[in-house]
Amino acid sequence: SESSLSATDDEVDRFLASFVNDVWELGDFIQETFATRIGSLADLALKNPSAMQVIIETVEEYEVAIAKYQDYENQKDSITEEGEEGKGSLKIASIRDGVIKQCRMDFELKSFEVFSTVHMSAADNADKDNAAGNQLIAVIHAATKLVGEIEPVKNLFPTDWGVDIHWSLCVSNVCSNNLLQQIGGPDGHNLPELSTDQLFDFITWVEFFCGTLETAYPLTVEKNPDKAPFDSRPDLLHGDGKEVELEDAIDALAWAKNTLWGVHLRAKESYEAHSQTDDNDTLLPLPVPVEKQQESHISVTDITQEVAITQEMSTAQEVEIAHEVEVAQEVEITQEAKKADKKTNPSKQPRRTTEYIRTPNDSQSQFLTSALGELREAISTPDDAFVHFCALDLFSDIRSILERLKHTLQTEDLTENNCCLVQSTCKEHLDLQILLVEADTGMKARLKEDRSLLNNDTNPFASESSLSATDDEVDRFLASFVNDVWELGDFIQETFATRIGSLADLALKNPSAMQVIIETVEEYEVAIAKYQDYENQKDSITEEGEEGKGSLKIASIRDGVIKQCRMDFELKSFEVFSTVHMSAADNADKDNAAGNQLIAVIHAATKLVGEIEPVKNLFPTDWGVDIHWSLCVSNVCSNNLLQQIGGPDGHNLPELSTDQLFDFITWVEFFCGTLETAYPLTVEKNPDKAPFDSRPDLLHGDGKEVELEDAIDALAWAKNTLWGVHLRAKESYEAHSQTDDNDTLLPLPVPVEKQQESHISVTDITQEVAITQEMSTAQEVEIAHEVEVAQEVEITQEAKKADKKTNPSKQPRRTTEYIRTPNDSQSQFLTSALGELREAISTPDDAFVHFCALDLFSDIRSILERLKHTLQTEDLTENNCCLVQSTCKEHLDLQILLVEADTGMKARLKEDRSLLNNDTNPFASESSLSA
Repeated sequence: SESSLSATDDEVDRFLASFVNDVWELGDFIQETFATRIGSLADLALKNPSAMQVIIETVEEYEVAIAKYQDYENQKDSITEEGEEGKGSLKIASIRDGVIKQCRMDFELKSFEVFSTVHMSAADNADKDNAAGNQLIAVIHAATKLVGEIEPVKNLFPTDWGVDIHWSLCVSNVCSNNLLQQIGGPDGHNLPELSTDQLFDFITWVEFFCGTLETAYPLTVEKNPDKAPFDSRPDLLHGDGKEVELEDAIDALAWAKNTLWGVHLRAKESYEAHSQTDDNDTLLPLPVPVEKQQESHISVTDITQEVAITQEMSTAQEVEIAHEVEVAQEVEITQEAKKADKKTNPSKQPRRTTEYIRTPNDSQSQFLTSALGELREAISTPDDAFVHFCALDLFSDIRSILERLKHTLQTEDLTENNCCLVQSTCKEHLDLQILLVEADTGMKARLKEDRSLLNNDTNPFASESSLSATDDEVDRFLASFVNDVWELGDFIQETFATRIGSLADLALKNPSAMQVIIETVEEYEVAIAKYQDYENQKDSITEEGEEGKGSLKIASIRDGVIKQCRMDFELKSFEVFSTVHMSAADNADKDNAAGNQLIAVIHAATKLVGEIEPVKNLFPTDWGVDIHWSLCVSNVCSNNLLQQIGGPDGHNLPELSTDQLFDFITWVEFFCGTLETAYPLTVEKNPDKAPFDSRPDLLHGDGKEVELEDAIDALAWAKNTLWGVHLRAKESYEAHSQTDDNDTLLPLPVPVEKQQESHISVTDITQEVAITQEMSTAQEVEIAHEVEVAQEVEITQEAKKADKKTNPSKQPRRTTEYIRTPNDSQSQFLTSALGELREAISTPDDAFVHFCALDLFSDIRSILERLKHTLQTEDLTENNCCLVQSTCKEHLDLQILLVEADTGMKARLKEDRSLLNNDTNPFASESSLSA
């Protein structure tokens, strides 16, 4: 009945235009941030793939939103007269192309940097003996490193990004260029001058390179020289990040592979000639050059010294130590003579009677997959398995990894926006625990099988079977590694407690970063559940009744993190009101200080209660952090409000003004409604069902867990006590209302800070009228209507509450669903904003006036300023990708909000137009074309 066509589509466009342009400009700034302020995306992908994964997920969220809204009218391609998409277009802007281009440029630069270091070193050592040979070896090492990074990059990036093929192209280019330069071009003019070892290293590297390419890109197999020869290398890379067609890239990879394979055949001929001269006709097995790691096995010297000290030991102990000496000697011999043994002894087939080590899965890190493979090979050997087990290089790697991780936690900034670094550190720590569990289980399984084979003459392995060690010896060998890894776990716990900052602040200000922490903690629990049936994961209790330090059990960090969350949230609840009380103390001598303090307390309490639901949605239910936070909020809010209004009996209520009573009443209703929605069990604890004499005393600042039933009792106490005061406050309010000749209670408001309005100003439009005296009559009428709309906006904003006092609330129109229903994955801001939009556009009054008067439009500019300031001032390098992710998410939210606002308002106007000539429609009688 009150439907009106309040505006045209053009007016909606003009109103939204400035917001659209501002959001567009932030998008440009984000693109610039990816290019200049994060650092090399290639370094990020290779050094910290978890952080790069965050970047990829952030970029893909834009694509998901674009696909979701592609059918909206305002998302259709809008082309300018120049044939390009206009700046400030309302289309949700993708950032993917820019990020992919930056990745291509960074990876191309990275491939050159690796060899530039080699050439600088070669220049410094040019006057030393065998400088050319050393340079060749250095080039092969660098090339091996680069080729080894083809597969990880291929697994990290989405296929449709094409970054992996570009990286492989860069690697093949620089590696083939540098190696061909070292061996005298495609014809291998320098091959005769190379030693046997240099030829051998070159031959095995080419086989490694060709095998890697054919595995990663099977299409290169079809481009072998006999099928598709190439006369020259395709020239595709120019440092500009331009996309390379897949077919051209495959051709270039095939050129490098085929050219190097041709030189490889010549190198094999030279190697065989050298071998005949050296009276050795057997080629060495294929090695993969790696840097020599410091050995970390039982030293013969250490054990011999131990023997000298223990002359008084029993015969049994001496025999045991003598065996350890023997094992240690065999380990040293094995490590020093591995290659030499392979030259003369044919390789024996490993034993596969038992699957000693779990098969790796796709979610495992590259390090863990590789380490488990080495373990499997060593434990399955037909020779003395324990010797090979102790000789594995991966055990010496463990200590260097632990030192690096501890150094990172000690020196890096881990506050608020650096949670990806914490996540990657914890993942490596968890990998080390899993590795030790698998090592212990696998080696003991092999020994158990050896024992069962000893007396089995029919078994093919029985003749060589030997009990190489006992389970206790395995425990002693692993003990130091287990202790070191355990100590890193303690240090990680300490990091969560002292170096990340308040987990409560993190959860409330940056929920994306807190989600990273939660996922990291839960990964430990997944591993614990996965390995719970392993013998070494059963509960091992010391004589004192506690789990022993250095236990091989995978250690959970969840209890420690949850305890820290509880302490931080408890502290956070007190901090909010301490600010209020300090401000009250400073203004105690001013007029109406008590009244102002009550309003400040209500504002602070509203803010805290409003954060109950977000915390409940963020944390897993079994953590119990949400109920603890709700308990903290109810405690401090009820304490502070009861103090302001004179205790549970409300002695100060008669002294409060009508407005103060109204604010208190509506806050109590908001508080009780929030609690009953979040925790329905509190409804069963209403005063008439379960009265309480006193508040349960549950919080002591120590982070101790509170039982759910006790927490519900405490929440119910606060709710019931405040509801009792609320009833007395309503009586006082009604008495004031009768005195003021007003018997109608105000509707429920939710206190919010007043935001600067951002609508069309009457003054601005009046000035525009003065300047445009020469305009046509049609233009003057249009501007006059804009003035009228702007005046209505101002009246609406200033008089909203006053109108609600005297006018009964009208039901909004719901003939069309103007705004999408929010989903669970949306942010709290976007969900709230879409709710406000829906309410304004669905109003039975002039919808466009209510639409323009929404506070959310003034919020947009302050959000944009904050996000731009963050990108300009924060450190965004390598380990700070969570901050980039959260900034991009907010930017995407703003784009979605404007798309929904534009679509929803125009849908309402379209419906108004369709109602104008429909006499049978209940809205038609009062329809008018107001604009």
